[in-house]
Amino acid sequence: MRRFLPIGCLLLGTIGALHAQTLVEVTAGIGSTSLFLGQAFTIPGAGPWSVTSFNYFSDTPGVTPAAQGKLYLFSAPYTGTPAGLTVGLPNLLAVSSVASGGKFTFSPGVTLQGNTPYYVFGDTSYFVTGGAGSAGSYFSAGATSPFFFSAGGTANYRVTGGVASTVPIGTPALISLSLLLAGVASFLMRRQQSLAA
Repeated sequence: MRRFLPIGCLLLGTIGALHAQTLVEVTAGIGSTSLFLGQAFTIPGAGPWSVTSFNYFSDTPGVTPAAQGKLYLFSAPYTGTPAGLTVGLPNLLAVSSVASGGKFTFSPGVTLQGNTPYYVFGDTSYFVTGGAGSAGSYFSAGATSPFFFSAGGTANYRVTGGVASTVPIGTPALISLSLLLAGVASFLMRRQQSLAA
């Protein structure tokens, strides 16, 4: 019966880990830039996926997350200027919170489909790394200059999240499930102890 305790702990640990995985990343680019950025990305697999964060990298290979300002997530490329990024734009899916810890965070997570292109555009210029790639990046030289597409380049970046679920982490139902599993594990351990005595 003691074998149930590790299984219960594993289940509890797995619940929290389901929404903390890398969905797609590029880290091998060796170039760098300090412009306003946009980035195309596609999450492989069927999905749906709950995207909770996005970050660029400030070093090569990509290890140190980099993010400043806010990030705007679109279902189609944005052709305006960084200064024009605001809520209510066509094809806008979500806006991140102000960057913290080198990451743009979407809370709650944004549900995206797999194998579908998405586009992010930032409202702040800062230093990031990247290189050649097929996804394609967008650049703007200034806050009032339109973003332009660079077909042969991609920034180093990471998209984080997990499988979209109908029961988000932290909801009362999921907390109740966690408490139930802990209670069952405790009951089984006490039962085993009483049978052994």
